[in-house]
Amino acid sequence: MVDQLAAGVPPEKALTQRLIYPPIAELIGLGQEQTLVAHGVDLFAQALFTRLRQRFEQVMALVQPVLFLVIGAQIVMVYVGMLGPLYNSVNQY
Repeated sequence: MVDQLAAGVPPEKALTQRLIYPPIAELIGLGQEQTLVAHGVDLFAQALFTRLRQRFEQVMALVQPVLFLVIGAQIVMVYVGMLGPLYNSVNQY
C-alpha cells in the first residue's frame, strides 16, 4: 500500500487490499485526525476480537463434549484391555 501511495495511486484505490478491513479503509478515507482514526481502529479491533472470542466459545461448546466422549471411550478401552485378561483367568479357575 505504501508503494502504491508513493507511486501516486489515490488513497481510496490503495486501501482496497484484501488485508485491510473495509470499514477501516472507510474510516481512514474520511480524513479525520490521527487520534480519531486510531480510536476508531481500536474500537473496530475490540469488536472483531469480541466476535472472534464468541465464535471460538461456540465452537468449543460443540467440540468439548465430543472430545470428552472420545477420551472416555479410550479410557474404557484401556481398562478393558488391561482387566479383561485378568477376569478371564479368574473365571477359568
